[in-house]
Amino acid sequence: MSARRLLIALLLLAMALPAGAAEKPVLRAGAAAVDITPTVLPAPLGNGWTKRLVGRVNDPLWARALVLDDGVTMLAMVVVDSTLIAREIYDDAKRAAEKATGIPRANMLMSATHNHSAPAAMELALNQPDEHYPNLLREKLAEAVIAAHRRLEPAKVGVAALDEPSEVFCRRWKVRAGKVPPDPFGRTTDRVKMNPGPLGTDLLEPAGPIDPQLSIVAAQALDGRPIALFATYSLHYVGGVPANSFSADYFAEFANQVKQRLKGNDRFTAAMANGTSGDINNHDYRKAPVKGEKQPAPMQRCREVASKLADRAAQAYGSMKLGTDVKLAVVERTLTVKNRLPGAEDVAWATRMLGPLNQATVNQVATIPGVYAYETLKMAEPTFPKTAELKLQAIRIGDAAIATVPNEAFAQIGLNIRAASPFKPTFTVGLANGYHGYLPTPEQHALGGYETWRCRWSPLEIEASTKIEAALAEMLRTLQNPSR
Repeated sequence: MSARRLLIALLLLAMALPAGAAEKPVLRAGAAAVDITPTVLPAPLGNGWTKRLVGRVNDPLWARALVLDDGVTMLAMVVVDSTLIAREIYDDAKRAAEKATGIPRANMLMSATHNHSAPAAMELALNQPDEHYPNLLREKLAEAVIAAHRRLEPAKVGVAALDEPSEVFCRRWKVRAGKVPPDPFGRTTDRVKMNPGPLGTDLLEPAGPIDPQLSIVAAQALDGRPIALFATYSLHYVGGVPANSFSADYFAEFANQVKQRLKGNDRFTAAMANGTSGDINNHDYRKAPVKGEKQPAPMQRCREVASKLADRAAQAYGSMKLGTDVKLAVVERTLTVKNRLPGAEDVAWATRMLGPLNQATVNQVATIPGVYAYETLKMAEPTFPKTAELKLQAIRIGDAAIATVPNEAFAQIGLNIRAASPFKPTFTVGLANGYHGYLPTPEQHALGGYETWRCRWSPLEIEASTKIEAALAEMLRTLQNPSR
């Protein structure tokens, strides 16, 4: 065959191939961290029922973003060093990021770490954010996605999951009959106590399980350079940060230590998201305090917990199977559930407790019964919604999946989601894309305790977790079989 005929044959063959068949899509990843430390100090602390101004920064707060693109689907994951973030803030940031990058808003996962030492970003009882910080978050969360998108480059991606049970403990304990104080409403039906103190004769057993899974998504450049490592772990927070100061808690310590272990460059980004830790903390109440034992220095426990998890994450990264043939997909849906609204008797009790709401002083309200009386009257207002619109996501990364909830979900819920998922492993991310309070299971509601007391940070109907689990199970099955 002459050269001319060969050239014509090749051109005809290329024209006969489907569009895009000659070039396989390239998997890409990019990551970035943007400083979200408040620029106006003092600012209200996010953890607390009343406003407490903080004027010192112990360590910076960050929004850490990872963007993935398989040539068909592009998604972003952002972990934010914040206690609670309202859905409106996330939605505004996603809208701006979508306009700049083309990533669909429905493909963006943004979640708060729930560190208890960040500035207020939404109202909590009598505590309100200042006028500056929510707007700063809107701007910086979008900036994090945009910066990560700009850094997209050909990459390999892998996932791993391992158990590390040594740093997670159920903080709700069943207590001997008659030894639980009345709840804020004066009822004596609680059978559990949150953070009960050292094990004694009145404590019977933890009220629920732990979720020990440390989950990891990692991205690596084709030359072997680490791009990002995003993890999830179901630990409420660690604490022990310097008093009256802002801190990212152990979440930032983990990111810093992973970077050191993997020898990441200035662009490398690590992050630790919160899983399903509504009833989990870092205190083992089975251990009695040792007489004369010194209290840990500020940040000591944060560094210790972060170090252990960073070691495990780095080991998993070293043995992880990373590849370029990783399928991405996202399903996002809105689930409507009922809010538990106060009845006439509840309102009458709260009114007796406080008098007309506009006459209540801070000192009257700041007692525990006073706070819940205040919350009762706020939830009884005609403008308080009868239902909650929960944004749920299911994200596929290769053979793994991530399921998200906009709550402080109990560990059992994470275990249930994982058991029902067709993907192995399945990760859970809590406090995602909004905030709708604690999410106990119906069984935990029956036991009572702080996390079940009706208020704006525990507002949802008793069956909410069951409905969320069912919706996520269906969404995960859809990810596995998009034709469903």
